[in-house]
Amino acid sequence: RYNVTQGNIEDKLFEENYSDITSACGILNFVINYDKAVHQLKRVTKNNGLILITVPFEQTITKVNINSKGTGLALRDFNLNNLKERFEDYNFEIVFKYVQPQTDCPDRTGTKYISVLLLILKNIK
Repeated sequence: RYNVTQGNIEDKLFEENYSDITSACGILNFVINYDKAVHQLKRVTKNNGLILITVPFEQTITKVNINSKGTGLALRDFNLNNLKERFEDYNFEIVFKYVQPQTDCPDRTGTKYISVLLLILKNIK
C-alpha cells in the first residue's frame, strides 16, 4: 500500500518514523529554513529508510531578498564540495549519487536544461 501526499516540508504533517521512503524533489534549494526541512525529512523517515532528493547541481546563486515576492530563485547551491555539510553532517548516508549534466532542450532554441543532482540517502538515527 502506498500513500503519496504533497505538503510543506517545514510543517509537521506526519508522525515520527512514518515513512519507509520519503522524497524531496526540487525543493531543498528553495526552503527558507533548510535545517528545519532536513530535520523533518529525518524525523518522518524510519531508521534505515530511504530519502530521494533532487536539486539543481552547481547552479550559481545570486544575492536574494527573501522578503520579496519569490520568482523561483534558489537560496542555496549544491555541489560535490558541500554534500557532506548538506547531508552527511545530518547523519544521512549517501547510498546513490548521480549528476544529470546540462543538456540542450529539444526545441533547438539554444535553451539548456540545468544540471540536476539525484541522491538516495539512508536515514541513520
